[in-house]
Amino acid sequence: MAHQALRSGQSFAQVVLYHTMLYRVEQVFLIHKHSGLLLQHVASTSVETRDADIVSGMLTAIQDAIKSFASDSFGTVGNETVEKLDLGDREVWIEPGPQAVLAIVLSGHASESLREEYFAPAIESIHAEMGETLQRFDGNTEPFEIVRHHLESCLQTRYRVETDPAKYRIPVYIWLLCGLIIAALATWAFFTWRAGSRWQGYLDRLKSEPGIVITDTGRSAGKRYVAGLRDPLAADPDAILKSETQIDPKTVAGRWVPYQALDSKFILERARRALDPPEGVTLTLENGRLKASGYAPPQWIEDASKFARALPGIDAFDSRELMDLEADTLRKQIEARVFRFIAGKADLIPGQNQLLRDTITDLQRLFDKEPAMKRSVRITITGHTDSEGDDTLNLQLSRQRAERMSAILAARSFDKQRFEMRGVGTQEPVRPETTPEDRQYNRSVSFKVTIEERQ
Repeated sequence: MAHQALRSGQSFAQVVLYHTMLYRVEQVFLIHKHSGLLLQHVASTSVETRDADIVSGMLTAIQDAIKSFASDSFGTVGNETVEKLDLGDREVWIEPGPQAVLAIVLSGHASESLREEYFAPAIESIHAEMGETLQRFDGNTEPFEIVRHHLESCLQTRYRVETDPAKYRIPVYIWLLCGLIIAALATWAFFTWRAGSRWQGYLDRLKSEPGIVITDTGRSAGKRYVAGLRDPLAADPDAILKSETQIDPKTVAGRWVPYQALDSKFILERARRALDPPEGVTLTLENGRLKASGYAPPQWIEDASKFARALPGIDAFDSRELMDLEADTLRKQIEARVFRFIAGKADLIPGQNQLLRDTITDLQRLFDKEPAMKRSVRITITGHTDSEGDDTLNLQLSRQRAERMSAILAARSFDKQRFEMRGVGTQEPVRPETTPEDRQYNRSVSFKVTIEERQ
């Protein structure tokens, strides 16, 4: 069939159809019976249009045949009726009517049932619709344009249905070729799906990463690419590609424009890097408010208060829980000191003058820091006694010792209103009493420094 297609100039499909075709009605002519003139003509769309000379010659042969038998009830010679004309590789079937006949050009071998099923009904319908026009026919064929659909109904084609599988068995190599093609397509589809799935997984991973915004993806120069915005503090897309996917990094290009994301963790990290808080200071962020707590040098506190609100995403700086580091050091030094008293009395043991001078100096420095800290310093002086003696008397004695220390400090120009005195007797010993030295330490006063927000 392939060779035939090459020789004939037809497509392989056309040759296959020709060899599987039982018959085909190629053309239908409606011819006036008495004049032999052509009234209407249709041709199958599957048939190549014949040139004018061939159609004219075929029509002349049909007209001559019809005219030669018109005088004898359309072709009656003896007892035979002309129903077919042989034109080589074609047959012309004649379907007569009272005023006109159909001449049907067929190729192949058609069943006589076509006459009853298509041709006879068509000629009858034409006479029923155009009877008077046919009787008065004067050579004008335009009125017969309306009967084309009856002629077109006769353009039938039927193909052979092969019932013997062995006769047309498909060669094994065709099956093998089909199998290879299907396997190749399946393999290609699998790898394409897998590559697409991995790529989509990578994009979904990037989309879930804070600080990364994808704006465009696609292919360019044989590579996949992804473009967008990336905060410098966000995860590295290339690192994610290498460590979390099975995609060859050489097949992917990334184009990222730096920007500052407003995710809380990035705002907080930028604040840590910009403010560089000292050890002991904790920064937290809540609703745009940067909160600092702990202990820091005064200069750092002052600088942080100025610069924090200039950072993107920070609306306010809260330093209420931030303590001056030097003030905290002074607090610890003051609270670590214990002034000892003579047993049973509210008088200091001699030899504590240097301790007293150091305490006065630290208290003065701490009070001087109040304006810068915007806080108030309050000192609680607590008097203690050892466990010997009457509890009531010890409680009274401990109060006297606290008042004595307050008076000493007031005499050094401190406002007595800054001090709160309390006596606890034996209820809050400075040390557990296991030795005489422990009892001596409990005959004392201690300090509690409170640094609080101003009301």
